[in-house]
Amino acid sequence: MKKNKFTKTYKRLAEIPLPHKARPTRDERFCLIVPPSPFVVPNGWEWVHSAPFEGPAIIATLVRGLGYHFSLIDQRDDFDVKKLKGKLTDFDIVGITTHEDSFPYIKKAVEIAKKEKSDRPVVLGGTLVTSAPNIVMENTLADYAILGEGELTTIELLDFISGDKRAMPIEKIKGIAWRDK
Repeated sequence: MKKNKFTKTYKRLAEIPLPHKARPTRDERFCLIVPPSPFVVPNGWEWVHSAPFEGPAIIATLVRGLGYHFSLIDQRDDFDVKKLKGKLTDFDIVGITTHEDSFPYIKKAVEIAKKEKSDRPVVLGGTLVTSAPNIVMENTLADYAILGEGELTTIELLDFISGDKRAMPIEKIKGIAWRDK
């Protein structure tokens, strides 16, 4: 039987504690920003501005389970990207979810994160960067993009970013785009 090259990552995913048992075990602080959307909410859909998004909720659970200090900045109802200034200074890694209708906000949020700490990794994920990775990466200062479903890729990318002994070379991580020097 041929061994799946993701076996180690799947095993780690299976070992992640449930959210109520997850505790920080690492020094790194991870922040995930959920940007606003100018999407006009039709009658009966009002819950979209208060219910958690599936993707960010899964990634939040994963990052916490990996032992990172985790914070969520939910900006779904706040279009003023300038309010992020000063809120990101304590974070070592910034993640931003991307949606097709929030590119101007995402671009400015990445600029703010990089201006505060130029060497801090900024990671994008979500539908926009998955559907147009070259365009998004060429038009933002983001360092990495997770393309498609992000569970396994997030584990491998965070290992790489944090210098974990289990990290594989960036070129071997499937499902990412990155800015190289």
